[in-house]
Amino acid sequence: MGAGRERAPWRATAPIHPPVALPAGQLPFALASFNVGVEAGQVAVLAIVLPLVSWLAGCPWFARGGLQATSAAISAAGLWWFVARITSG
Repeated sequence: MGAGRERAPWRATAPIHPPVALPAGQLPFALASFNVGVEAGQVAVLAIVLPLVSWLAGCPWFARGGLQATSAAISAAGLWWFVARITSG
């Protein structure tokens, strides 16, 4: 991170966390546990969002443009996050 640049407090990304000293034998378990946690979070989000979007797809007002608007909003959020990550140093 450059001098004089501070991360916004809401942008909680890995580089702001202090390094963790793990014995060499525990690193594979720690990485696997972290990955399982990330995947579990993604499954939890899908468990909520997928049934909701499937239900909404049957609604005429959502089928006309809601799905495209939702996809555009998700794409815009992803693009914003990508740009924020690559420009934050």
